[in-house]
Amino acid sequence: MKRILLVILLTLVALAASAKSKTFVLCIDPGHGGHDAGAVGLKAKEKDINLTVALAFGKLVEQKCRDVKVVYTRTTDVYITLQGRADIANAAKADLFVSVHTNSVSDGHWAYGSETYALGRNSLGTNYSVVTAQGQVTALQGGRERRESYSPQRAESVVAFDLLHAAGMEQGALMAQCIQRWYAKAGRIDKGVKPGEWYVLRRTVMPAVLTELGFISTPDEEDYLVSNAGAQTLARCLFNGFIDYRNALDHQHRRTIDLNAAPSPRPRPNPQAQPAQPQPQTTTPQQPQTPQRPQQAQPAQPQRQQPQSSQPQRQQQQPQRQQPAAAQPKVYFSVQIFSSAKEIKPGDAQFRGLKDITFYREQNIYKYISGKFDTLAAARKHKDKLASDFNGAFVVAFVDGRHVSIQEAQEALKGKP
Repeated sequence: MKRILLVILLTLVALAASAKSKTFVLCIDPGHGGHDAGAVGLKAKEKDINLTVALAFGKLVEQKCRDVKVVYTRTTDVYITLQGRADIANAAKADLFVSVHTNSVSDGHWAYGSETYALGRNSLGTNYSVVTAQGQVTALQGGRERRESYSPQRAESVVAFDLLHAAGMEQGALMAQCIQRWYAKAGRIDKGVKPGEWYVLRRTVMPAVLTELGFISTPDEEDYLVSNAGAQTLARCLFNGFIDYRNALDHQHRRTIDLNAAPSPRPRPNPQAQPAQPQPQTTTPQQPQTPQRPQQAQPAQPQRQQPQSSQPQRQQQQPQRQQPAAAQPKVYFSVQIFSSAKEIKPGDAQFRGLKDITFYREQNIYKYISGKFDTLAAARKHKDKLASDFNGAFVVAFVDGRHVSIQEAQEALKGKP
């Protein structure tokens, strides 16, 4: 019993004591790289934006924080596997892991702002498996780090791990909040702190966050991301967030730096998305046609085709009118609520009680969607209903089971080639 209490005590003070007793190790992970370009915009690739901002962030830490050792998962345009990134952080015994990424949307709408993910409570099982595989758990004794053998059969090992995991989640969330506060101070739209189950977060055994700098799929945002002023502003946000995080842990008074923030783009409508606004009015009349298909009264055809005047035109238009009717059941809209690097079982708490959840996969990422609607208007209404639980949800479209843009789905409904 005494040993269990000692382990608990050591675990609770480990992270705070670590900052005072040894060099703080910060692992910075520029997402993607090499043949893995990530999201691609009109002017740039995600991998390059991630690397530029990550290196600028690391340089500030190296210049301003003498007691911090910076470790990078990559410093050039090379490909590192997701497990490889986690291995680098774990091998360096990092105290904090920050993965830098760039966001994108594919539903034909522009999006603005920055968001940061930290591990949620559902990550307990995955981090547990990492520690079990390594067979060690870290604690501090006499101000020095020591690594104990870990066994799930030993009660003190299980208690120590649970406490470390809880502390790691809490401090990951703290780092995410610190970053988001500085994004907001820089004029960025604050999209908030969100729970994330990204692979690199789940496979690291220290507090970890994944931050999305902005949306490369939005031209205004991309211009900001690729500019030197924008990249430097984002790097300073990460640096100041890191400083606030450390100050909160050990109650020190390290100084942040001036943001000199570049003007952040403000939301404006996507001109290409404007045709989508009247679409619900055009699709609504099509709905009654579905039960009327078996009737297809011949008089109805000449009534519509009388202005066309000639018989050959009637024959050409008949298949054109029948094509969209036949294709309509294969065109539908859904609401994407979140993505995950792993498959999540039905009924998981992350789904907040939703029963109509399915998923599709792109680039080995599971993308979970809710609902199946014939019209864009109905999907948007469903998205609004889910906003309180999934504020990052957006509409996606499918044609013949293939994920497509909203515009392409609308053209399919209209019978356009």
